[in-house]
Amino acid sequence: MNNLSVLVSSVAADLAMVLLHFLWQGALIAGTTWIVLRIARRTRPTTRYVLVLLGSALCALAPIATFVELQWQGRAVESTTVTAVSSNVAPATALPLNETIPSVPVWRQALVAVWLLGVCLMAARLLIGWCTVHRLRRRAVPAENDILDLVASYAARMRMRRLPRIAISSRVAEAMVVGLFRPM
Repeated sequence: MNNLSVLVSSVAADLAMVLLHFLWQGALIAGTTWIVLRIARRTRPTTRYVLVLLGSALCALAPIATFVELQWQGRAVESTTVTAVSSNVAPATALPLNETIPSVPVWRQALVAVWLLGVCLMAARLLIGWCTVHRLRRRAVPAENDILDLVASYAARMRMRRLPRIAISSRVAEAMVVGLFRPM
């Protein structure tokens, strides 16, 4: 094994463990968020929205924190192994460090491969969705004045600072909002 294959093998093993740990971490975060939302059901929608964002942020951070922790644990084990090999075994019989790292089980490699395939598929779905939204925004025509006046009156009642852009598209049958940073 060369150093690159040991590194890839180690990262793949850690990614598999991150995915397995995220099963219970995600369930714990989701359950906690659900309980907190049930307790806070009579609070303002903005407060509940912030609570959901916090739960989502924790779900995004948990795998990263787990991966970093596994990397630190791996370095601690690696340095202990090197110290033990160098102090207890004669230099002529000592194995190189890359020979002492066990190979990653096939099920972990498959888990990481399936996960990466899922990431690629979801990224492709996101890209297709972005292209569709971009196309809808480009081909939409501005709404008529009576619709804009109605929207302005509703916006004034809701104390909105900015009016949303209203457009009509022949490709959309129902009212919908598209766009993340400049919704329409």
